[in-house]
Amino acid sequence: MKTKQRTNLQAWLFILNGIVAIVSALAISVSILYLLQMQQETQNMFLQIEKLEAAYQAETYLQKMDLSQRALLDRFDENGQSTFEEYNALLDSFLAREFLASTLPQEKQLLGDLRLEKEKYDQLYTSALSEYEKGKANIEYPLYSDLRENMYQSTEMLYAQMRQLLDLNNNLTQAANAEAVGYAQALMQIGMGAFVLFVVISLVVVVLVSSRVYQPIFHISAAITALRQDRFDPEALEILARRTDEMGKLAEVFLDMAADISTRWEDLTSQIEAFAMQKEQQP
Repeated sequence: MKTKQRTNLQAWLFILNGIVAIVSALAISVSILYLLQMQQETQNMFLQIEKLEAAYQAETYLQKMDLSQRALLDRFDENGQSTFEEYNALLDSFLAREFLASTLPQEKQLLGDLRLEKEKYDQLYTSALSEYEKGKANIEYPLYSDLRENMYQSTEMLYAQMRQLLDLNNNLTQAANAEAVGYAQALMQIGMGAFVLFVVISLVVVVLVSSRVYQPIFHISAAITALRQDRFDPEALEILARRTDEMGKLAEVFLDMAADISTRWEDLTSQIEAFAMQKEQQP
């Protein structure tokens, strides 16, 4: 009775199919996870782009305010007041909206500093307006002159803080873009890895099928040809006959058949020779 371990083709194919199923499930699960993360990072990137665009727009508001305040306070162009108040309201709305929406401590701190400086700036503007008539009569009026200079200094401070906010939003946008690109590259690597693994497994299946099916069939076919030409050597199939799978059984049956044919051929040859001798002995 044969006691060696059974390792037939069906068992190997079952194992390989199990490996393919497990790897496929893992690859799909990880891909879905990375896809969700990439989608989240992409949404975050678009959100940061919108915030960056809003910050650039707010800087434009500040520039318009600066130009209109100089037109009003330096050249006494009273049309600049309405323009100033329009963009001043837009900038206040931006700061309030972004401050409430912000979740990052650094961004919230910058927006808080901007709002404080903006309040100081508004107070200086109100004070300058209260002295506007005196300044219009005499631009060298000391109080009016000091208020103007303080406003300009506050404006420069607002520019500097706005630039810090722009730099922060630009860095956050680039980081979000890098994260999204990183997840996309990871998805590509997972796909390539799964493809390579499937190719390797396919090659293993081809080699396994070749070694377990095609080569034994070739050996049996060669044995049939040798048996037909009366030059069959049973040792050619002995190794194959030791296998416990279907090919081993086929080789074992073929050896039994070949032995039976050889025995019958020898018996037939003996009978023919005996008959010939008997006939020669007859007068």
